[in-house]
Amino acid sequence: MANDWLMNPALLMMLAGLLAIRLPTKLLGPLAVVTPALGLLMLCQLPNGEQGIVSLYGLTLTTLRVDGLSFVWAVIFHIAAILAGLYAWHVKDRMQQSAALVYAGAAIGAVLAGDLLTLFLYWELTAISSVLLIWANRTARAYTVGLRYLVIQVISGLLLMAGAIVHYQATGSLAFDHLGLDSPGGWI
Repeated sequence: MANDWLMNPALLMMLAGLLAIRLPTKLLGPLAVVTPALGLLMLCQLPNGEQGIVSLYGLTLTTLRVDGLSFVWAVIFHIAAILAGLYAWHVKDRMQQSAALVYAGAAIGAVLAGDLLTLFLYWELTAISSVLLIWANRTARAYTVGLRYLVIQVISGLLLMAGAIVHYQATGSLAFDHLGLDSPGGWI
């Protein structure tokens, strides 16, 4: 199917996060619980295997891969997002609710990624959204802590990208399969 990448529950979560910026505050709590619940239902309907295959500049990206391990982690992340939404039901801050949904969606997208470039993109989205979550406190201390966290996250993203590049140079593939520690790309 040409649009099977649209069935990715991560995209539902992130879209809801963007929507939260404009919604009335009384709808933020329900959105934070209903969206991950719907995402979990979407996940349970997905067949095992690779979907959402996209060609980009001669690279084949698998934006959605469901297997035993990725399914388990995606379920765990959805349950965590539902519980976080229940806990934060009373929060009327659009920035917090938006960043939380985008963060959860990016984390789910990372565990469902079938290639290293897609993993990297979701990895960086978790970094940005988590920093926005820290900054949502709107204090000088939160700003300082958020900057420190952002630096660490950017370094981790650069290491992931470097490892992916080294792996691609060695194998000619960006597939997010077993990487092992027997190659420099796997170590990085």
